[in-house]
Amino acid sequence: MKTLVSIFTFFVFTAVAQAESSFYIRPHVGVGVNSQQGTSMILGLDLGYNVDENWRAGLTGHYSSGAHPERDRETGGGVFGSYALDLAENFVGHIREDLEYLDVRNPYDPLPTTGPKYETEMGIASTTSVGMTINFAQSLALTIGYRFVLGLTNSDLGDGRSGPTLGVMIGI
Repeated sequence: MKTLVSIFTFFVFTAVAQAESSFYIRPHVGVGVNSQQGTSMILGLDLGYNVDENWRAGLTGHYSSGAHPERDRETGGGVFGSYALDLAENFVGHIREDLEYLDVRNPYDPLPTTGPKYETEMGIASTTSVGMTINFAQSLALTIGYRFVLGLTNSDLGDGRSGPTLGVMIGI
């Protein structure tokens, strides 16, 4: 399995106030680099519910494409659950589990001169994200962690999509 080298995610929007027992909508935009897509753009949306100050659950969807979206893209949607714990005043540990239907188009390496330039994989995947957020201000944070993608109905689904993550979040 190829390794996701790194991903730099820039969140343009985050949820407004997330009080306990409240619904929220969180659109997000990201830029990343991984072994399947090269540099990629990520667009997503979470529709969630704050169960309490630590637990959240909801529906999620995303679209990601690399430099050549006709042969390297990922579309997914499903349910998620997450847990966040304040470790110190500005440090938050978090874990998130997504159970998603993924439609992935992986480019061939090296690309053939004739015939298809990609293979399509579809199925259910488990995506687990673990990390830490360092809050610099109420609307500015740095997130580091690891994303692990495991294909449940198709073993090739997560190839090249697991690995370390690095992100910057800006709340509006």
